[in-house]
Amino acid sequence: MRAITIDARSEESARALCEALANFKPAISGSETEGYRVSVDVSSGDGRIVELLNQLAKHVQERADPARVQLDGRSYVVDL
Repeated sequence: MRAITIDARSEESARALCEALANFKPAISGSETEGYRVSVDVSSGDGRIVELLNQLAKHVQERADPARVQLDGRSYVVDL
């Protein structure tokens, strides 16, 4: 499975990400001690990745808080 994983600072932040990305069927993992992550399956292709990143950019802009994203073993920051 090819997935985008987004680091979340707290459980509340992870839940807010899941709400913002609800159309992509996100999953939360992690704990208070190891941190939280939100993952979305993007196996269906690059179009889904672009749609997800556009939605994530909207969320980041509304919250004024950058998001750290991992895809294919590389890390990126979405910041507006």
